Amino acid sequence: MRAWDIPVSNLCNKHLVAQHHEIHCIYNIITQDKKGFANHPEVNRWRNHITQLQSYHALTVSEMLRRGFNHNSDMSLGTYDIVMKPWQPIEVQKELLRAKGCGCKV
Repeated sequence: MRAWDIPVSNLCNKHLVAQHHEIHCIYNIITQDKKGFANHPEVNRWRNHITQLQSYHALTVSEMLRRGFNHNSDMSLGTYDIVMKPWQPIEVQKELLRAKGCGCKV
């Protein structure tokens, strides 16, 4: 479960689409009080920041549309005005993506 703290424009198609899916999972766990992964660090990081999660979804969708993907799973939009602490340092996240050899621009 992960929403990367790397600009969405740097993610390869595979990780961009996967991030979109994970954002919806995180949103549903929090807003519907679902139990699966409820205590995952990535879920807990967003727990009190639903508006920011919605805005991050909008950023992710914007990049997906720019790349020609379809999108049919909306969330209400908010503002992404609070910088949240990543649950893993950015450099660790970049190294994880580099190790995948997938084409993410990190």
